[in-house]
Amino acid sequence: MANVFAVTSAGMRRHTHSHLRISSDCACAHHISNMATALGQATATGFMISSIAPSATVSKPQGSVHGGLNAAQIRPLMARAHTAVQAGEFGLALVTYELLLRKPLDLPTRIAVLSGRAHTNHKFGVHTKDRHYLHRSLKDCIGISRVSGSGGHFPSSLLHARVLADLEHFTEAIQQCNIVTSQATNDLQKRESMKLMNDILKRTDSSYRGGEALERAARRKAQREVEVWRVLHELAQLTPAQIIGVTVMSTATEVRRAFDQLSLVYHPDKPGGDFRIFQKIDEAYRRLMGSH
Repeated sequence: MANVFAVTSAGMRRHTHSHLRISSDCACAHHISNMATALGQATATGFMISSIAPSATVSKPQGSVHGGLNAAQIRPLMARAHTAVQAGEFGLALVTYELLLRKPLDLPTRIAVLSGRAHTNHKFGVHTKDRHYLHRSLKDCIGISRVSGSGGHFPSSLLHARVLADLEHFTEAIQQCNIVTSQATNDLQKRESMKLMNDILKRTDSSYRGGEALERAARRKAQREVEVWRVLHELAQLTPAQIIGVTVMSTATEVRRAFDQLSLVYHPDKPGGDFRIFQKIDEAYRRLMGSH
């Protein structure tokens, strides 16, 4: 009887251990399947995130948010995104941040990831001159300011001002710089915010001067156009000889000399010249030369 009980107990233990191994394998396969799905979504976007295998563990990592990633798993992904940005692979970095943001993260970690995505979108927008990415960066900066509390998040607040300046919203950029300066907690942060303020003020002044120059150029062009039409109107009232500045008795040499003098003033290749005026002069010259 004792032997039967021992055999039965051993069989139950083997069955229990086998069942546990099967459950463990199923859980691991299920987790790997989830990560493969995430990788498939990233690949469909045009980028491949590799080496995320460390997160495919059966048991919940210690120190992580429920269902999320722990610090040991987040750090290499953040480092990978940073390296991608440094290499100019902005799309790869953005996909990495997107994968991280799909996971439950504690507030400080979420702010850090959002800040990384905001900085990447800003650099991408500046590099490609695509305002769409600048607006994305601005959206993340505003989102961070809403959840970071009264103390703010200095890197994102500073980026907020820089993005506004790159979008040429200079008044709002200066206002944001003032906010950043008031939130600075040390001399280094104050120097950074003041440096950005000076850069924005220089750009504002340059933009203003550039606007004035464009306005002056447009005014000169309009005045020039009025003058051209006035001359064309006067030429329409004159005979070919009067246009060239000779008489009907002038020789071909005199006509050619007068035409050459007018060409120095009105030829399109000369400063102040105009094609329409020169065309009228040329027509008059040809008619006069045809009569000689």
